[in-house]
Amino acid sequence: MEVTFLKNRTLAQSFKTAFHGFYDAFRSERNLKVHIAVAVLVVLIGLVLQIDALRWLAVFGAMGLVFICELLNTAVEKLTDMVTAEYSERARAVK
Repeated sequence: MEVTFLKNRTLAQSFKTAFHGFYDAFRSERNLKVHIAVAVLVVLIGLVLQIDALRWLAVFGAMGLVFICELLNTAVEKLTDMVTAEYSERARAVK
């Protein structure tokens, strides 16, 4: 039996799924909201200080890594919650 509902058929569907996941994480994860607020503040400060292109690249690279790490952390926590609903020291260590 082939499971096709998990596979995106087009690139547009892949992006739609990715943006939906990001939106869900934004709604449910306080830390992601904090990271976004700080990112906006950093961009504003960069504009005021008129940083050069290389520094913009570094700023956006660092912000991207922070977002990736936060989303990976969220995914691991949600997966851990799916595996066990009861308290577990091993699950706590994973989280």
